[in-house]
Amino acid sequence: MLHGITETESLANFTNDPQRFLEKLRQSGEPLLLTEEGKDGVVVQDAATYQRFLQRVDQLEAIAAIKEGLQDMAAGRTRPMREVMAELARKHHLPPVQDK
Repeated sequence: MLHGITETESLANFTNDPQRFLEKLRQSGEPLLLTEEGKDGVVVQDAATYQRFLQRVDQLEAIAAIKEGLQDMAAGRTRPMREVMAELARKHHLPPVQDK
């Protein structure tokens, strides 16, 4: 069984009465593992729960990127923004960035 998934059902049973399973998915918010010939097949989940999952993944990726940036700063692997902007302006034949 897949990590975090407690409910399984055969794909055949699911396709015979999808409305019953869809209602259960909406009410529980828990994913359902559909099996094919006794083997893991696909995971189904209601749309609202899936959307929350994607938002959580986005948050975790942002946190990981921030941590990486902080590690880069601590290790001295950064450059001043003005230096980078000047380099990009030269590289792409843009007017130089003006200090305000």
